[in-house]
Amino acid sequence: MRRQHLAIFSGLIFLICISFVPMAFAQLTTQTGANIGFMENNPPNFTGWTARTGSYTNSNETTPSWGWNKTWSQPEKACDISYGGDSIFLFKINTNLTETDEHAPLLKKIPTDLGFTRSVRLGNTQSGGTCSELSYTMLVTGENCLVTFCYAMVLVAPHPNQHYVNPTFQVEITDDANSRVNDCCFFENCGNTTSSNITQSNLPAGWHLGSSGGYDQWIYCDWNQIAVNLVEYIGTTIKLKVRVSGCAYSAHGGYGYFVAKVGAPSISLSGCAGTGDTVTLAEAPVGYDTYEWFTNDAMYETPFQDDLDSWYESGTIVGTDRILGVTNAMMGDAVSKTFAVRLVSPTQHVSWKSGSQVAPACVTYIPATVNDMRPKFDQMRINRYIPTDPESEVDEVGFRFADVERRNDNYPLDWQMFDFGDGDSLEFKLDADNHWIVDSTVTTLADNHCRITRNSTNDFDIIYHTYQTGNYVMTRYAHSIPTDTTDTLECLKYDTLNIIVPIRPALQLTSVDTVCYGGAVDVFATSPGDIDAATYTYRWWYGNQDVNTEEPFFVGSTLHIDALTEDLLVHVQALTPDGFYNFRWDSVKVQQYPGIKIEGDTMICLGQQVHLTATDTTDGNLGLKWTYQHPTATSSTGDTENPMIFEQPIQNDTTIYIWGESTNHCFAFDSTRIVVVIPKVSANKVEMCVDDKVILTGSGAAEFAWTSNPLDASIGADSLRGQNPIEVSPDTTTVYTMIGFGQNGCQATTNITIKVVPDPVIKIAFSPEFVDVDEPTLMLMDSSDYAASSSWIFSDGNTAEGMTVTQEFKDLSVEEIGIHLISSNYLGCSSEGDTTVPVVLFSVWVPTGFTPDGDGMNDYFFFLTQNNLKNVTFEIFDRWGTRMYSYKTKEYEYTGEGDVALYGWDGKHNKEYVQNGTYIWRLTYQREGSTRVYDRTGSVAVVK
Repeated sequence: MRRQHLAIFSGLIFLICISFVPMAFAQLTTQTGANIGFMENNPPNFTGWTARTGSYTNSNETTPSWGWNKTWSQPEKACDISYGGDSIFLFKINTNLTETDEHAPLLKKIPTDLGFTRSVRLGNTQSGGTCSELSYTMLVTGENCLVTFCYAMVLVAPHPNQHYVNPTFQVEITDDANSRVNDCCFFENCGNTTSSNITQSNLPAGWHLGSSGGYDQWIYCDWNQIAVNLVEYIGTTIKLKVRVSGCAYSAHGGYGYFVAKVGAPSISLSGCAGTGDTVTLAEAPVGYDTYEWFTNDAMYETPFQDDLDSWYESGTIVGTDRILGVTNAMMGDAVSKTFAVRLVSPTQHVSWKSGSQVAPACVTYIPATVNDMRPKFDQMRINRYIPTDPESEVDEVGFRFADVERRNDNYPLDWQMFDFGDGDSLEFKLDADNHWIVDSTVTTLADNHCRITRNSTNDFDIIYHTYQTGNYVMTRYAHSIPTDTTDTLECLKYDTLNIIVPIRPALQLTSVDTVCYGGAVDVFATSPGDIDAATYTYRWWYGNQDVNTEEPFFVGSTLHIDALTEDLLVHVQALTPDGFYNFRWDSVKVQQYPGIKIEGDTMICLGQQVHLTATDTTDGNLGLKWTYQHPTATSSTGDTENPMIFEQPIQNDTTIYIWGESTNHCFAFDSTRIVVVIPKVSANKVEMCVDDKVILTGSGAAEFAWTSNPLDASIGADSLRGQNPIEVSPDTTTVYTMIGFGQNGCQATTNITIKVVPDPVIKIAFSPEFVDVDEPTLMLMDSSDYAASSSWIFSDGNTAEGMTVTQEFKDLSVEEIGIHLISSNYLGCSSEGDTTVPVVLFSVWVPTGFTPDGDGMNDYFFFLTQNNLKNVTFEIFDRWGTRMYSYKTKEYEYTGEGDVALYGWDGKHNKEYVQNGTYIWRLTYQREGSTRVYDRTGSVAVVK
């Protein structure tokens, strides 16, 4: 078996010295756990415990030395003469639940929050190098193998960095041979610190400053709880030992508090402990680092640790908290089911001598059996809730009575209750014949607005309850009791259903009473005051349709109809999602418009009077009215003098309206646009190229005539009267006059000028006057009259855009360059022309070396060219920048090869030949016809 998984310790991190010695054996009788928590006797005593005391004069920092010299059969009488000369009792049982330590006022002497009501204090509360031990011998059984104990320590601040010389604390479980059971059944800690200046900031976690200060500073640790599972040692005898010492120098006191309990390492729970969806709560022991609850189909009630370890690997994790809430889903249909929890202890320091040794994180398993005896509800909820019938006048909700049954034959049902959630309830009990009846001593059908139907066997079938409109939570309670009278456990379970009792829609229709012929109508269906109105469905039928046999012609809250030409009658149904409904009717009348028409001249001359006549084909018109404003339905009728005639002088273009109102308040109107003759002429363009055409269009008159200056032959002598628009093609800029006539013959004139823009006359300028092979770039300019844009095409295939362009030519193998220009005016009309530019060869060459030795060959150094140059400077320098030679002239004319000897350098400086080597030359010049300055440099080798 894996013994390393058997015991678990929790919270054993002690980083400060403790002068605490666990209990020594007071009696040699083997116990089974009685009085291990000092609770068996009153007043309490040390029955079952044995004590030892001695001296702790250890000077070895790496190994503790316990100097036991006396055994006490009555631990409560064990005492010591302290460093100050007082008698100190080394073992004392505490019973005051609220008392705190005298040196640590915030530390309670009994850990009541962990469920204990007594504890023992052991160790020297004053100075002195003593050690104390309590031990308890116990036969391990299935009922006591889970050992849980708590401890807390108080001590004077120890010597820094002296390890086991300081107070030491140990807990150990051994077998009959006094050998440690396993590594998980031992831990120790000595009160070693790193500084004699003790502050809260340099204390380990869980430790605090107590009373006093300086050299006498007391410190303490909180209560800690430890648990160890000895299930693998059932049938053997073990010893629980707790011991503590003061420091070896007798300078520091140290003591501790201790209490323990034992129990079975398994959990047996009844499902009756839970309510609702929770069957029960399974609680694992406290004091562990991690908790993992798991299930496995192969588990049974009392498996061995190795079995549980194997099942954990293949099981399903259902919880990681100390307390597991067992749900209906976890249990399924099982009446009894076994779970298990895997417990892992925290990692613990076990020795200070190396500074790093730790105890293993021990693992153990505890099974938990859950027996679910509660009544069983129908989890499918099939037909459990029968909603209100929309066709019924009573809002009754029905509940299936037979949706709950006993979980086990040994736990029959004996009581049920329906809490309807509105203040009403019904309770049921079994009669002498084991039939369900209403417990009339508590509730009655009438008082709780209920009725009951029965099935074919005359048992309860449906419980109906009458509700008011609203939402409710109905709670069903069921209670069962065991048939075994020795089992006093009673199981209660409840389940809930959400009940919705819908309201019947408060349907309301809104629309206009009358619409005019061809108009639109909206009929709005609403349910004001209904909080769920947004979920309603509104269905529409025409007045002659049967809602029981025909489908609705429209579904929605707003009915919209365009171009209504006859009276409308509809009926509407408002339907809730649950089938509740209401009906309403609505009607809309259709009315005719007045038939009004205007006749008369609509184009007159300025200042003339307009004459209009109105006709009305409508019977029963309330009246007509002329107006310059667009009529609205709020305009008042009137004009009783002569509503059929309109005569007024007109100064500007305007619209005149006449409108009328029918007896059913439908409004109609007619209008006409009166235009004052103010002729206007427009052209599709006012500027044109030669031979182009223009379209002239007249407006602001009834008829038009045209003339031009100068005369345009396209118009002719008859002035083209009656034609509009016209097309003209002037040769030069021309002013056209348009004459506009009104309907009564009056006239007015207006002019428009059409500008003729000439085509460009090609003129090409370029610089220089030739294409230089050395610098083959030309600047070209379009100097054509009326030119606005230019396109260039060159004989080498390249093109350019722009009135001034700079073009570089690559192919200079020809004698001349051809240039073609397309020049356009700003209207885009163009002309074309050509020219040529000659290609001219030009070059200047400088040798790379010469031999100035007077042999008549290559004795001079000079540049070579067959061209004439301007502003020439030719200089030679040595490598230190000293000028050796200089030639300058404003005009250089080539006279032949003799120029080299005539102007060149003879290789001398200050009349002496220079040394062989490399010299730097610089040549600057200009060419005729160009402003560019050529600046060239190079090197020449002098060899003699």
